[in-house]
Amino acid sequence: MMKLRSSPPSPFGRKVKLALAILGLKDQVEVVEANTADPEDSLRSQNPLGKIPALILEDG
Repeated sequence: MMKLRSSPPSPFGRKVKLALAILGLKDQVEVVEANTADPEDSLRSQNPLGKIPALILEDG
């Protein structure tokens, strides 16, 4: 299952979640909360720039 790294207040993350719902892909993507201010968050290893939203594919 793909993972969407996002933050609840992110307007860009909301747009991606809305697009997933409209396209019927909501069940194929797990939304995982990301904390961009935390250097220990695994987001940095998944997206070196630390930007959200970030889609993590099934193969990593």
